[in-house]
Amino acid sequence: EVQDNEINAVEKELLRILEKVEVIESIIRTQQSYGKKQKEEDRFDLQVIIEDVLMMQADLIHNGRIKIEKVLEEMPPVKLQRQKFLHVLINLIRNASDALSENDPNNRILTFKSYSDKNKILLEIKDNGSGIEAKNLSEIFNHGFTTKSEGHGYGLHSSLSYMKEMDGTLRVESEGPGKGTCFIIELPTAD
Repeated sequence: EVQDNEINAVEKELLRILEKVEVIESIIRTQQSYGKKQKEEDRFDLQVIIEDVLMMQADLIHNGRIKIEKVLEEMPPVKLQRQKFLHVLINLIRNASDALSENDPNNRILTFKSYSDKNKILLEIKDNGSGIEAKNLSEIFNHGFTTKSEGHGYGLHSSLSYMKEMDGTLRVESEGPGKGTCFIIELPTAD
């Protein structure tokens, strides 16, 4: 009976490991497709990139018990540099995860909302986390500025630089501590 219990436990663990390996293989395939050499700037479907980055950050989202909400309109392709744009999205998701860590585990929401405005596509990445003090809003993109004890202050600065390189913008809004944060990305449509 003891051996049967151990065998059942090992079989369950092997199934769990197999599921994890399949997820890892899927993430690696996605990362490899992004790693292939291509034109520096090209046309992309924003919804596909968002889905890909969410899959790449699946462990962070799952472990942080973050609920993802998506309000994504059908839109024309956007013009961007894929690797740099991925860096921006990953940085914003990680920052949101940190901000949400102080919330009750049942109240951690990260929302992706996209819409078009004339010849621009806008993407809002909004969390209901710790928020940003008004005095820090004007400094948040400055090189070396951080409010994290282990932060280095390069993430948002480099993200803003990348967005400018792609003829886009990145800005932030927050009503203050405890009221969440919203980052707004603007990208040109691919004509």
